[in-house]
Amino acid sequence: VFVGSELCRALPEQAQSDFLFLCYLTATQTGNATIEIHDELSTYVVEHAIELLPSGRIVKLDQLPVLDASTLNVIAHTENTGTDRVVTCSFLHQTAIAQAVNDSIVLCKFVGFDIFQQAFASQPLCLLWAKNPADKLCSELILRQSNSVPYLHPSSGPVSGQTRIRIVTETWNVHTELYCVFNHQGKRHTTDARQLSDAIECISPPATNAMRSRVTIETKYTFVTIVDQSFEYFIPVELVGVRPSFGSVSGGSSVTLVGSNFIVGAEDYRHVVQFGDTFLTANVMSSSMMHVQIPSHGPGNVSVEMSTNGVDFTSDGLSFVYVDESLRQPLRLIPSSGPARGGTEVTVSGLVSSEALTASMLYQCRFGLSSVPGTFLRSGTVLCVTPRSESSSGASKVELVDVSLVKIGPMGYEAVVEGPACRFEYRGDAQAFGMLPSFGDVAGGTSVTILGTGLAGVDGGVQCVFGKVLSDASGSLADGVRCRTPSTEQPKIVTVTVQARGGQILGSVDYSFEAGASVVGIQPSAGLLGHEHVVTVLGLHFTNRPELACRVGAKDIVQGRWLTSTSMMCWLPARRNFVQPHNTTVEVSNNGADFELAGTRFRYLAGVEGGWRRVVPSWGPVGGGILVRLSGAVGDREGIGATLQCRFGESIVDGHLKDDAGVGCTTPAGIKGSVKVYVSADGGASFVETGLEF
Repeated sequence: VFVGSELCRALPEQAQSDFLFLCYLTATQTGNATIEIHDELSTYVVEHAIELLPSGRIVKLDQLPVLDASTLNVIAHTENTGTDRVVTCSFLHQTAIAQAVNDSIVLCKFVGFDIFQQAFASQPLCLLWAKNPADKLCSELILRQSNSVPYLHPSSGPVSGQTRIRIVTETWNVHTELYCVFNHQGKRHTTDARQLSDAIECISPPATNAMRSRVTIETKYTFVTIVDQSFEYFIPVELVGVRPSFGSVSGGSSVTLVGSNFIVGAEDYRHVVQFGDTFLTANVMSSSMMHVQIPSHGPGNVSVEMSTNGVDFTSDGLSFVYVDESLRQPLRLIPSSGPARGGTEVTVSGLVSSEALTASMLYQCRFGLSSVPGTFLRSGTVLCVTPRSESSSGASKVELVDVSLVKIGPMGYEAVVEGPACRFEYRGDAQAFGMLPSFGDVAGGTSVTILGTGLAGVDGGVQCVFGKVLSDASGSLADGVRCRTPSTEQPKIVTVTVQARGGQILGSVDYSFEAGASVVGIQPSAGLLGHEHVVTVLGLHFTNRPELACRVGAKDIVQGRWLTSTSMMCWLPARRNFVQPHNTTVEVSNNGADFELAGTRFRYLAGVEGGWRRVVPSWGPVGGGILVRLSGAVGDREGIGATLQCRFGESIVDGHLKDDAGVGCTTPAGIKGSVKVYVSADGGASFVETGLEF
């Protein structure tokens, strides 16, 4: 036999029969060649074409995880083998029909193979060819035995898809690409699978409705199933309300979440409620209601979201307000009386701390059995207009009715705002019986409202007489009039007579002229932008009344807390809608109306976060007194010098700005060893870790 120029002599003992013999040839090159077959006298018999292939090899073997112990699936990654040559696989004296997927991947599937009866020692797995059984490729395979059962986490998700699912299983280090297949009522939806160190990760595709879907993990090309589990699709939940929407900072109270598509009594679902950074297990009462016991938390707002599978949380933007009970005030109605025909504007305030009532809520005021809409005025205060008295028949009798405030949720549910009981008095004839505010600055100019019943309907209008000084009403309400106070030389209390222009006396009230509050300073005078700040305002003539307030900038009015006649506390807002450092004014009013225009300045700082490079020197004596420089960019140099402080471990010292965009501090005494260094830009209210040590 001549293959090209190579001679292969077939000896007699190699003849298999009259029509079959063997010839072993060592080819020197690959490619197409021609076989010429001769007899021993060199008489030409026949010629035939043949393709000489390069030597094949097994690059790597992948033993695939199996669903039962009686099947062994191995993928052989090969080179130079061809697609139609491999016919059988051999391993541990067992053979299997090989499936050549392409010219580099061969699947060997051994059925009836008991993996758990085999040792872990490596054994050769061989690929054999029909045309030449001697031409075989072998590679060592170490059997792996798995006792774990794969499981899905989470095992459920919303029909909108995009749930990140982890199929937890042993690490197999499979080199073959994998797919996740979701079988939705007979339709296959394929997504890529990502192999992690301890799991396989898939992203769920969308589903048309709630259903149970079969999830399988399959190998690319060979389509071998290595995981077979189920995944439950559910309709996404929606949160529409939290009631009550505020509670004590001590926690422990029960809160009801209102929404839709909650799943009742299903053990496969894990309802998790996220209160800020805390995760809680909810008790589902119905498809639209669940209860949860709130944890303790500091004062302020926290976001409230929930999840049915512990992974996919809602983003409905609900919040819960934690209230410091020590700041709780009695419920107040101003005015607390009005005409029986209704129409009196009443402010309801002092229900809870100022964070509990916000402009994003809807309100109703209930006067007895009648409800009227409420209008949010400012933090902690709602305005309602009284309805007509239910028992009014035009007579001038007096009637007392209970008053409560109700918050209205997005789905129409009602939550009564808790607070001490209060009553409103319906009156008959026109009369004046109150004033708001009832005190003001001796400089005059305060706009006061004379409260009463039927005043708006007085013929010719109404006048106010402060002692002997006449002041015409500048405007009128449904049951009151507005007058402006005159000036007076010294503090005093005067009787204000309310009369019709014809001289008819409608009533009288007392008004107190007092020295107006003034501000001389504020501590601290700066703070980080985006944070709320508690400041001490220093000044003169502060009075211990509920109306004591601070105005931040042009319109932010916050309630003040009286300390002494020369000091008070104010809670400055975070001003998150500002992105640049800036100055603002802080003004004080004793009655919530007269604010000193001069005020004092407070600066919102950009802070000192990030950019710290080194501390020089980085060591010194325990006796302290060493001036060190912290190198780094300071975010806001204007106004920051007076508030800079450094902290070495737990010891705090004053700091100062350096010309080279750094901070200078003098080390404290009494510290031994290496300590971390912190910097504060707001007078020690908050410290930033620099990442440096001294």
